[in-house]
Amino acid sequence: MNEIASQSSGPKYVFSHIYVPHPPFLFGPNGENVMPNNRKISGLQSYEDPQGYVNQLIYVTNQVSAVIKNIVKNDPNAIIILQGDTGTFTGIDDIAKRKVKDVYQSHSILYAVRIPDVDNLESVIPVNTYRIIFNNYFNMNYEYLEQRIFTIFEDRVWVEVTEKFYKYRFD
Repeated sequence: MNEIASQSSGPKYVFSHIYVPHPPFLFGPNGENVMPNNRKISGLQSYEDPQGYVNQLIYVTNQVSAVIKNIVKNDPNAIIILQGDTGTFTGIDDIAKRKVKDVYQSHSILYAVRIPDVDNLESVIPVNTYRIIFNNYFNMNYEYLEQRIFTIFEDRVWVEVTEKFYKYRFD
């Protein structure tokens, strides 16, 4: 991505899905390769190896920060969206065993946006990201949506958990 940021001028749309810091944890805090405790990819949880999670998070944060600085240096008007797909909890095989805490952790994502020249960011939530960009940069008039959170529970049925999500606090 650093190479893309320093390429010739002109608009670019770049999408990157970075799998880390999901388990298995493969990098130490300085980017060194580490042998994961478990080689499975699905079903692993960050809480099973908290130090591995923290170490990999440090490395990824440093790498992404360097890329962002390079992007802004090359284009001060760049729009940047950093958005996680899940929180630290990545799922349970048995959906019926999910607790509110699990749902909270899975939906507590990283969400950081840089949208130059846009003052009213009250509606900045993931579902409105592109609506804000299109409305402000392309003179569109998309209605902003309210934040609603859904998860799958028993019988693979989608259930709205917005109210529970905002009331939940770790004890």
